[in-house]
Amino acid sequence: MLDAYVIAEILGVSPEAPVPLCRQLNEENRLGGAANVAMNLNSMGARPHLISVSGDDLHGKILLDLLKTKGIKADIIKDSKRPTSLKTRLVDTSYKQQFRWDRESTQPVSPAIEKKLLDILDKSITKRKSDAVIIQDYNKGVLTKKLIKAIQKKCRQNKIPLLVDPKHDHFELLSDCDIFKPNLKECRSYLKETSLRSDSVCKKISEQLKASKSMVITLGDKGLFYKDQDSRGKIPAYKLKAADVSGAGDTVIAALAISMLEGQDLRTMAEFANKAGALSCSKDGVSSVSVKEIRRFKANK
Repeated sequence: MLDAYVIAEILGVSPEAPVPLCRQLNEENRLGGAANVAMNLNSMGARPHLISVSGDDLHGKILLDLLKTKGIKADIIKDSKRPTSLKTRLVDTSYKQQFRWDRESTQPVSPAIEKKLLDILDKSITKRKSDAVIIQDYNKGVLTKKLIKAIQKKCRQNKIPLLVDPKHDHFELLSDCDIFKPNLKECRSYLKETSLRSDSVCKKISEQLKASKSMVITLGDKGLFYKDQDSRGKIPAYKLKAADVSGAGDTVIAALAISMLEGQDLRTMAEFANKAGALSCSKDGVSSVSVKEIRRFKANK
């Protein structure tokens, strides 16, 4: 996914309609979606291998160029029948978002693209012996049931930990993993109870989805809930003067993976990820963070 930013000066209200009148000053492109997870892993000292799909278009080329510039290894299958997922945000000079428009396809990938993904995943998981695998789901059609089940099977066979950040489609299927990291909105959507309090959501989800060995639920400004066989608890959110939540979930799952590979217990992992997410929210737009930055970051809880 490509995240594009149009930085503009807000001149007032348009004389043509009751909308902001803006003058463009600059524009920039950043890695988004699963590429943002890879970028965060890279910034935290890991060597990520990104596997995904893009369109065979200009935005797909920009995406590949950015990955190359960042030194991130990637197998991106070009699909001429779909556009590269693009989020374009109009922001003012302080990066306050005015509005966003998306260009994307959410149709399932074709069987031919699915097979290519399976072949690449087989080489990456089975032959190269990855230390961990992250499924980062955006409900854009790349993660088919067949693909999900194949990843789960290969991880089990090769004793490779699997971390998942799900959307509501395939929610229950995706919970068969080592660390399941949904956010509060997705949990409410799965439960079909959009107004349920966060504590009740955590209780219901942990009771209903028992396939995951460990669970971490991000709760926005309420913090983070964690649970495994040995412990459970809630970690309060950091208090920020201003928060840009774009890409924060990507940072959280990357931090969980790094902390897990260091052999930390779930609470320590959750605390580290909570801090990483807060640091990400303190930056403008979709951003990556380093371990050194996370350790130095200070904010009130």
